[in-house]
Amino acid sequence: MTDLPHLYSTHAEPQPLQPAQQRIRTAWTADELMAAEFPEPRWAVPGIISEGVNLLAGPPKVGKSWLSLGLALAVAAGGQAMDTVPVEGGPVLYLALEDTPRRLQTRMRKILGGEPAPVALTLATSCPPLPQGGNEAIAQWWSATRTPGW
Repeated sequence: MTDLPHLYSTHAEPQPLQPAQQRIRTAWTADELMAAEFPEPRWAVPGIISEGVNLLAGPPKVGKSWLSLGLALAVAAGGQAMDTVPVEGGPVLYLALEDTPRRLQTRMRKILGGEPAPVALTLATSCPPLPQGGNEAIAQWWSATRTPGW
């Protein structure tokens, strides 16, 4: 197994965004939209979490952190999420911006129940805001961890 780089690893140079990534189309005429063909979404957890950035929102203390950590562990390890949803394993960046490493470790021990932690999960308790370098930090992590098929 290879160790995945930390969010702030410096061995990967940031890559500039390609023109197609810089300008995402946001407006169509009705006939253009109806004629367009869009690829099916890729799912990290089928029907629940799609590929890309996902936000989980709700009132305090309803289990959002537990759910998201459990899903991150399941996707990073491959197998099943929530004991029933089959998932394909792959790299996961979990930004736990309101947690401490100790709290994450305690929760992971409970969720893993003695199983080894997946190497494909990177946990970060800090990340700069996107306009102040967060987007570059995430892009560097992604470039360094991408595997064929992802």
